[in-house]
Amino acid sequence: MRNNFFFSIVCVFIIVNIIDLITAYFILPGEANLLYLLTGTYWSLIIVKIFVISLILYVYYKNVLPSRFWHFTFVYIVLISIILTGIGAYSNITAMNNPEVLEQASKMSVQEKSEGYGIFILFLYVVPYMLSAVSFKLFEHNEKTVRYENDG
Repeated sequence: MRNNFFFSIVCVFIIVNIIDLITAYFILPGEANLLYLLTGTYWSLIIVKIFVISLILYVYYKNVLPSRFWHFTFVYIVLISIILTGIGAYSNITAMNNPEVLEQASKMSVQEKSEGYGIFILFLYVVPYMLSAVSFKLFEHNEKTVRYENDG
């Protein structure tokens, strides 16, 4: 059974990704998205966004996950993606409203942008997920041996 929470986060995920895609179009010379930097084409961003949104919608509508861990992972990925994509969209809007920021970003080399983007993803996406996933697995393993005060 689908619930309002999943529906809400999936809707917010889609909206934030659309905003990010639209705002990215206006700052392409300063764009730091690794996919854009590697391909040099805006269409690659569109195709990947459509694919990822479709994948999230598929998981949402299928509404069957293999385990509690995958349930946790799905929620985590959608929530962290909303936050990080929101930061990206905010950054794009800032660049749109400040031509000097966009000019400075457009002067950065592809390597500088790639390194910055990689560090951003590593420390704000990968490391927190690994910590959360390990914590969840330890919780799940340990939960069988813990008694709660309010257990009936």
